[in-house]
Amino acid sequence: MLTLNHVELVGSLSRDPKVRYTTEGKPYTEFLVTVNHHLHSAHVECNGAADRFLVNAVDKLGQLCLQQLRQGQLVQIEGQLHSQSYVDAVSGERRLCTIVVATRMQGLEHQPRSFDTLNRTDAEAVWLAV
Repeated sequence: MLTLNHVELVGSLSRDPKVRYTTEGKPYTEFLVTVNHHLHSAHVECNGAADRFLVNAVDKLGQLCLQQLRQGQLVQIEGQLHSQSYVDAVSGERRLCTIVVATRMQGLEHQPRSFDTLNRTDAEAVWLAV
């Protein structure tokens, strides 16, 4: 029997990536990707609606995501869906969440550097371009 667990997302980062640790102490990078709905039909228009996906990346990919991704950046993520259960600390109820474990990441746009990070030559180029 053939099975497939593959997901591809193109969306923007809802927040900067964060380092988290498993219960065994292994680091991973966690971030949210927001994917907007652009569905138009005669009966339904979902413009403005969006889904948020929790993404985890480990090892070198996790380090790369932490270094290169920033809030608002457009990104493409490939990975697999994983379900995890946990006990809610407040209610004590068992909950289930589905995350995307990234196997590939590609930034689709460069984040503009702030003026503070520009060196003198870059700053001059910016002023000359205006």
